[in-house]
Amino acid sequence: MRQVALLCGLGFTLAACSSLPRTPYTAADAVNSRVLDLDGLRRYADEPVSRFKLEKDNLARIKTYLALSGGGADGAYGVGVLNGWTAAGNRPSFSVVSGVSTGGLIAPFAFLGSRYDDTLKEVYTSGIAESLLDDPSLMRVLFGSGLFGNKRLRELVARYVGEDILSEVARENAKGRKLLIVTTDLDTQRTVIWDMGRIAAVGTPEALQLFRDVMAASASIPLVFPPIMIDAEGQGRRFQEMHVDGGVTAPVLTLPDALMFRERAWPANGRMNIYILVNKKLEGNFQLVLNSTIDVAS
Repeated sequence: MRQVALLCGLGFTLAACSSLPRTPYTAADAVNSRVLDLDGLRRYADEPVSRFKLEKDNLARIKTYLALSGGGADGAYGVGVLNGWTAAGNRPSFSVVSGVSTGGLIAPFAFLGSRYDDTLKEVYTSGIAESLLDDPSLMRVLFGSGLFGNKRLRELVARYVGEDILSEVARENAKGRKLLIVTTDLDTQRTVIWDMGRIAAVGTPEALQLFRDVMAASASIPLVFPPIMIDAEGQGRRFQEMHVDGGVTAPVLTLPDALMFRERAWPANGRMNIYILVNKKLEGNFQLVLNSTIDVAS
């Protein structure tokens, strides 16, 4: 037992001393950084209202807003609600859909409508999502940045999000509808709101890869999955930002505070219905947690 304890202690000492190589960059580089060499593909939730450029015409079109929270495997609840909503016959065509964490995986399909209900049901009930937590590795914890690799998460996203999804999202974006997915930038420790419609509208292979990366990053729970590295540029320097689960800083996103509380931000006759779908329990209850890394992380 003493030898095991010594080995474990040595392992965690190595983990504390080791890290994967990164290109260094500064806070000044990060201030006005951009991706795909384009501006306007994302905003930060704590930015002043002047940075959120929503024209009055666009504001008038924002009538129904669906906000999907995080919740891990409990995203199956949200999928069930959407399927039931479709069956009830009164599910709106949402003007805006935002997603955080597992909600970020659901969001593009909820945005595109009920014809993707079966796709969501397959992802959350067929066992595909459960496979993301197969093959945990202590070596990844010691010499990487997550108990599980992100290969299967990336494969899951790539399997269901291809050029056809990108084209459909771009088409709806052109109509004035908005799809937003949230990540947490670990370097700046800020909530990042990605405009997925604008990314889709770029229409290049690089845009498709960024679209997939943002979805995967939003669902990458720290310590469970490695962060997703996203290529960026700032002040003429190129580097990679480290993005993880949006739920770390924003369990659910309705609208940035700057817009929610801005006087006269909305048209006088404007009205918005906000639906918040919470993929987790609202109130805690007693449950004996197993003393294992996976259960504690969950």
